[in-house]
Amino acid sequence: MKIRSITSALLFFLFFTTAAQAQEIDTVYFSADWKPMPKSGSSYFRVIKTIVAGKSYKVTDFYGTGELQMTGKFTSLSPEIMDGEVSWYYRNGALSAQAFFVNGKMNSGKEWDEQGNETPTKIKEEAAMLSQTPDKFPLFPGGTQEIYKYIGDHFVYPNELKNSPKGKIQVKFVVDGEGRVVDVKIVQGLHPLLDQEAIRVVSSMPKWEPGVQKGRNVRVAMNLPININ
Repeated sequence: MKIRSITSALLFFLFFTTAAQAQEIDTVYFSADWKPMPKSGSSYFRVIKTIVAGKSYKVTDFYGTGELQMTGKFTSLSPEIMDGEVSWYYRNGALSAQAFFVNGKMNSGKEWDEQGNETPTKIKEEAAMLSQTPDKFPLFPGGTQEIYKYIGDHFVYPNELKNSPKGKIQVKFVVDGEGRVVDVKIVQGLHPLLDQEAIRVVSSMPKWEPGVQKGRNVRVAMNLPININ
């Protein structure tokens, strides 16, 4: 059954790729490109633990085979806000990157190759790129109105829901330099089944025309509110 009414809008917002660790409250599984999926066949999984409910979390990401991939502290899970030292690792256990955040803003960062040699960092460059307004925003095929049509045509209301929740699902994602929609996540959920469907539909979008900054294609963070009435 198609959803009865959906209205959408796009907003540019600061986006940070994240992962964190602390007192276990949830385990989430991801595909190779970090899209949520069932446990079977997943490439990564995340364990979220609570230090102080609503204020402090420790999140740990693992490769699907169990090796540590990332660990750090968050002050918020939705939206995700890193705070303090965050570390990423190669499968062999070697440190891949390390950065220090203050309330979501990165102050410093370093990267290393698998042999432990320090390499030029791309962490700060990536964070800075996503925080600035591009010269040209990504464009969905056919323009903004086609986004609304695409969501309305492809969002299927779950049959399992007998009583229809009403409200807004806030979805964040990145349009990468090739125009692909990646890193799709829920910022504000409405119901697990509706949230899952929102992720599915946004992830299925065709390629966009990439954003441009200083003459080159760049990753641009986007926010898509989906109002369900």
